[in-house]
Amino acid sequence: MQEGGAGLVREHIGMNGMKRSHSPQLQRDCSQHFSRGQSLLEVISATLILFVGVTGVSQGFLGFTLLNRKAELSTSTVSGARTVLDRLRLSDISTMPSGGTQEICNPSSNYACVAFDASLREAGSVVVTYCPDFTDNSLEYCDPTVPSRRHLLVEVWENDGQGGEFVTFTTETVFSDLNEL
Repeated sequence: MQEGGAGLVREHIGMNGMKRSHSPQLQRDCSQHFSRGQSLLEVISATLILFVGVTGVSQGFLGFTLLNRKAELSTSTVSGARTVLDRLRLSDISTMPSGGTQEICNPSSNYACVAFDASLREAGSVVVTYCPDFTDNSLEYCDPTVPSRRHLLVEVWENDGQGGEFVTFTTETVFSDLNEL
């Protein structure tokens, strides 16, 4: 090794037999250049991995948001149907209509039921059909001569967001006066 103007100079014999000299400053400059290149590759690969991860998380978040909305909708429809059925349960069965009569109960009117009119239907409307069909099976629950039983069909309607409506929940029940049986 020799002492030079730029510090220590290292000498070694290369493969072709010639003497080569390298200064420490030159080695530092070269190593910094290569480390910058590696650093750039690392940043690009880390950014790519982050992008893939964020994309996966955002898709999961969207999926869970949709599931949450469906669960919320399901809960509100069942709650609306339960509210209407509880109110009907408190009324006198003999005063309930028969023969396919329909009533509509809207959440905006606190589920107060009125005669059915399709123009009154709104999101969350509950439509009650008394004695929905006169088949042999339902006739025993809807016989006009026996006012102590009524077969009820309850449907909850929602908007599809495109101007149409669809049934989101349906249930059927039979109300009967146990004192009369």
